[in-house]
Amino acid sequence: MTDCFQPIEKQKRITYKTIKLLNKYSINYLIVTKSDLVADSEYTEIYNKDLAHFQITITSTKANNYEKAPAPQKRIEAVEKLQSCGFDVAV
Repeated sequence: MTDCFQPIEKQKRITYKTIKLLNKYSINYLIVTKSDLVADSEYTEIYNKDLAHFQITITSTKANNYEKAPAPQKRIEAVEKLQSCGFDVAV
C-alpha cells in the first residue's frame, strides 16, 4: 500500500486513470492519503459516490518539521470538501 497522491501524480496522472478504470468496472476503492490533491476538482468530478471511500491522515503541526506532505490545515480542507460533495471520508 502506498499513497496514490504522490507529487508525481500531477504529471503522470496514473491515479486519475486508475480511478476511471475502477469506475468503469464498478470496483470499490479506498484511497488512503496525506495529500490535499485528493480533493482537487478534476478528481472529485470523476469519483463515484457508490464506489469511492477515503481515509485522510491528519497529523499535528509539529509533523511538518519531518514530514513531506501538505500542511494539516490543507488536509482538513480536503476532508471538508470531500464531505460536502457527499463522499465517505474517515480521518
